[in-house]
Amino acid sequence: MAVLLWLLQVEAASLNMTNGEFVYICDEPLRNSRAYGDIQWQRPGEDAPNQLAAREAFRSLLVVQTYESTDFSLSNKSEELGRRFRVRSKELYNVTLTAADQGLPIILASYTNVFMFAQVLNETLATYGEARLRDGKWLSERFLNRAFISPGGLSDVYVNENGFRQAPQSIAHFEGENSTREV
Repeated sequence: MAVLLWLLQVEAASLNMTNGEFVYICDEPLRNSRAYGDIQWQRPGEDAPNQLAAREAFRSLLVVQTYESTDFSLSNKSEELGRRFRVRSKELYNVTLTAADQGLPIILASYTNVFMFAQVLNETLATYGEARLRDGKWLSERFLNRAFISPGGLSDVYVNENGFRQAPQSIAHFEGENSTREV
């Protein structure tokens, strides 16, 4: 996807469609993933005129992405979780994973699912006892219209009235002399 987006931006520049009259929007569910690539205006091996055109064109691009906290303690916690996952994968299953292969977003999503379920069950037990645990409809309603703040803030999520998880999103754009991505 990143390569196609880059080509689109260069073509838009060649058609003078990056003069401020147009805005381009890209959805990036997972940053720097193998499936999507690294969205940036610089591409190794491209000639200087295309690089310059891309740099200017990317200033017309908005990237919708999953919000990544800049909180240093959270990034350390995520890195530690990823490191522990790689160690356990090697110890238990003799599978060696790199940091890029570990699938941390998927692991965090699974962790969050279990955490949300445990939180609803614990609240139900503490407030209503075991009787409500047999009422699936009532239990499912306990997930709606609320935020689940995970311990350490690793994977906070809001569930709307329809039961859809809504992760924090941000909009990034390319700005400045070097056209760096900014949120």
